[in-house]
Amino acid sequence: MSEPHPASEDSEGSSAASTIGKPLYPLWMFKLMNPLMRGLLRSPLCCPLSGTLMLLTYTGRKTGKSYTTPMGYFVWAPGEVISFSSAGWRVNLRDGAPVTLLLNGRKVSATPKVIEVRDEVLATLEEFIARLRLRAARRLPVGLPRDRVPTQQDLLAAPWGIAFIVFRSTPPTPTTPK
Repeated sequence: MSEPHPASEDSEGSSAASTIGKPLYPLWMFKLMNPLMRGLLRSPLCCPLSGTLMLLTYTGRKTGKSYTTPMGYFVWAPGEVISFSSAGWRVNLRDGAPVTLLLNGRKVSATPKVIEVRDEVLATLEEFIARLRLRAARRLPVGLPRDRVPTQQDLLAAPWGIAFIVFRSTPPTPTTPK
């Protein structure tokens, strides 16, 4: 349920920034739902949601301020989860700076990899369908047909300005006893 953060922090006008699309759902919905989801995911009541939603905490590139947003996720590989976004705040993850995920009630340090170049997004969507099957892929708001296997044309019709973000968990830094 991530929202496009008003401080999407990319004022350089880069060509990559211009590929960021508008949110796929109305902004008012995120403003209403995100605080509720943050509270639920931090509470003991999170269990029914924690298999599909996580909290992402990242630092703004320019402000240095910490932001936390709920996101849907899918297990991608051992130690990896993948998310989908159309929100502009993802520019803050492009440099791969460490983030914190709250997954199933546990804090996990991770490194993000943003996939936003159109050809790579479409290839990842294809791989997503192959790895996680159609049922999972149909949960993505990209307009995949519900009544049949998507064709190459269906994949090409996915909205512009979308991205996948792969989060790879990083092992905790060992501490030395004092």
